Amino acid sequence: MLQNTIALIQSLPQKLRRNTGNKKYLAEIDGLRFLAIFPVLLQHLSERMIRNFSGTFATPIEQDQFAFAISRGTIGVFIFFAISGFILTLPFAKHFLDNKPKIAYKDYLWKRITRLEPPFIIWMSFFALLLLIKGTYGFEELLPHFLSSIFYSHNLIYGEYSIINPVAWSLEIEIQFYLIAPILVSLFYTIKNTKIRRCVTIGLLLGFLTLQHHWGWMLFPYKATLLGQLQHFLVGMLVADFYLLEWRKTNIKNWLWDGLALVSFLIMMYTWTEEYVKSIVFAIALVLLLTSAFKGKIFPFLLKNSWISAIGGMCYTIYLIHLPLMELQMQLTGNWTFTNIFWVNLFIQVAIGLPIILGLSAGFFLLIEKPFMTNDIFQKIKGYATHWKLSKIATTSNERLFSLTKTKYFWIFLLLMNLFVNTLSGQTEMIYNDENTIELEIPSILPLDTFIQAALQFSPTLKVQDKWIEIKAKEQDLKKKDLLEKISIGGSALFGSGTIYNSWTNGENPSDLTSFNRNVGYNGGINIQFTVGDIVKGKEKRQLSQLELEKALLERQPMELQIREEVIRRYDDLLYCTTMIRMKANNLEAMRLSLEAAEPFFKAGNLAVTEYSTILSKKIKAEEELETAKARTIHCWRSLKEVCGMR
Repeated sequence: MLQNTIALIQSLPQKLRRNTGNKKYLAEIDGLRFLAIFPVLLQHLSERMIRNFSGTFATPIEQDQFAFAISRGTIGVFIFFAISGFILTLPFAKHFLDNKPKIAYKDYLWKRITRLEPPFIIWMSFFALLLLIKGTYGFEELLPHFLSSIFYSHNLIYGEYSIINPVAWSLEIEIQFYLIAPILVSLFYTIKNTKIRRCVTIGLLLGFLTLQHHWGWMLFPYKATLLGQLQHFLVGMLVADFYLLEWRKTNIKNWLWDGLALVSFLIMMYTWTEEYVKSIVFAIALVLLLTSAFKGKIFPFLLKNSWISAIGGMCYTIYLIHLPLMELQMQLTGNWTFTNIFWVNLFIQVAIGLPIILGLSAGFFLLIEKPFMTNDIFQKIKGYATHWKLSKIATTSNERLFSLTKTKYFWIFLLLMNLFVNTLSGQTEMIYNDENTIELEIPSILPLDTFIQAALQFSPTLKVQDKWIEIKAKEQDLKKKDLLEKISIGGSALFGSGTIYNSWTNGENPSDLTSFNRNVGYNGGINIQFTVGDIVKGKEKRQLSQLELEKALLERQPMELQIREEVIRRYDDLLYCTTMIRMKANNLEAMRLSLEAAEPFFKAGNLAVTEYSTILSKKIKAEEELETAKARTIHCWRSLKEVCGMR
C-alpha cells in the first residue's frame, strides 16, 4: 500500500505535465509560470488576510518591509505577459527562420479559442451561478457582466475588473495580444538582418513606453488594456529572437546569470510603478529574468524541477479558481489571530490554504483544462453528435465558426475598436468653470509628471527638509574651518634712523665718544596653537555633522517617494472618475432615448403603467448616478490640486 502511494506521488508530476501535442516541451517556461503564479497567490492571500485581520500588527503594514515585498506580487502577471510574447512568437518566427510551414490565421485562432475558452467559460459560469444563488447580484444585473466577461470585454465596457472573477482582467489583455501577435511577428521577421530586427524591437519597446507615459496609458482604465501592457509582450518577443537563433543551438551556461536572476527579480519588485524611467528599468530586468531561465546553471535547473514545472503547467486553472477559494478561506479563518506579527500570520494562512488550492487545481486541471489542450476532445464530441444524429448541426456550427475566423480583418477591426474606443473618448479633460459645472470635450488632462513636479515643489514637508539639509551643509563647512582659528600670522617693524654713541672707555673725556648710524629693522612670524584634544574633538564634530547631513538626505528620499505615490493615486482616481462620468452620461442618454420612445406607446395606452414607471425610474436613477459621479470627480480634482499646491 505504501509503495503504491509513493509510486502514485512520484507519477503525479508526469500526469500533471501539460500536453504540448507535437511541439517541443520547454520545462523552463513552465518553471517561469510557477515563478509568476506564486507571487500572485501570496499577494492575493495577503490582501485578504489584512482586510479580515481583527487585531493590530506589531509593525504597521505600511512600514513592514516584508508586507511591502509581498504586495509586489502583481509582477507575476507581467511575467505571464512576457511568457505569452515568447511562446506565441516561436511558431510564426520558425516559418521565417527554419522554413517551417506557414500557420494559417484561422487555425491559430481556432487553437487559441479551443484551448482557453472552454475552461474559462466553465469557471466563469460556475462563479456567476454562485453569486446568483448567494443573492449578491440579481439576474438582470449579473447577466451583462457575465456576457462581457466571457467575451473578454468587461474592462473596456465597464472600466473596472469583472465582478464575477476580478483576475480575468489580465486574460482580457492576453486575448487582445493574441489577435495581433501573428501580425507583429510577421512584421518583425520580414526584416532579415538580425541586428536591425532586434534594434527595431527595442526601439518599438522604448517608443511605446514613451507614448504610454505621454498619453497616460499606464493608468486606469487604460492599464487594463493592451495599451497599458504591450511592453511586457514585446520583451518576450525579443527574448524569443535570441532563443531561436542562438540559445537553442549552442546555449552556454554561466553562473553569472543565476545571480542576475535574483537581482532582476528584486529590481522588478522595486521598480513596478507608473514612473517612466522605472518602467524602462523594469523592462530591462524582465529581459534579464527570462534570459537567466536559459543561460544560468542553477536557475534553469530549479525551473525544470518536475514538481515546479508541473505546478507552473497548470497555472491557468490555479489562476482562475484561487481567488474565490481564498475568499472562502478568509470567511472561515480570517478572524483567527495567531500573533500580531504579519509574516507569521501569513505563513499560517499559506500553510492552510495553499495545499487546498494546489490540490483542487490539480484535480480540475486533469478534469477540465488538460482535455482541451488538443483537439481530440472535439473529435469525441463530434462522434457523440453523430451517434445522436446531430452531426449536421455540429458540422454547421463548426463551419460557421471557421468562416468567421477566416476573416482576419474582422478580428483586427474588433481589436482596434476595443483598444481605441476608450482612447478616443479619453482625450478630454474635466474643466471646472465654477464649483458645480463640469464641461467635457476639452483638451486632455496635463501629464502626470507635471503634477508630480508641482507637488514636489509645493510640499511644505520637503521645504522644511531642504532647509534642514541646507543648515547641516553650512554647519559642515564651519566645522571644516575651525582649524583656521588656531592659526595666526603676526610681526613687527622699526622705521627711521638715528645716531648712537659708544659708551665711555678708560675714564677718558666724554668728548672722545665715537658715533655710528643704525638702520631700520624688521621681524615677523606665524603662530599655530592647538592641542591634541582639539584635533580629536574637531574630527568627531565634523564626522557627526557629516552623518547628520547624510541622514537628512536619506530622510528626504522616502518623503519624496510618498508624495509621488500620493499624486499618482489621486491622478489615477481622477482619470477613473472622468471615465465614470462619460459612462454615466452615455447611460443617461440611453435612458432618455428609451423614455422618449416609450412615451407615445404609453399615451396611446399600448404600454402598461408599471413598465413606463420602470423606464422613468431608470432615467431618474441614471441622473442621480451622473450627479454623484460629477461630485466625486470634483472632489478628486480638488484633492489633486491641494496636494500639488494648485489653488
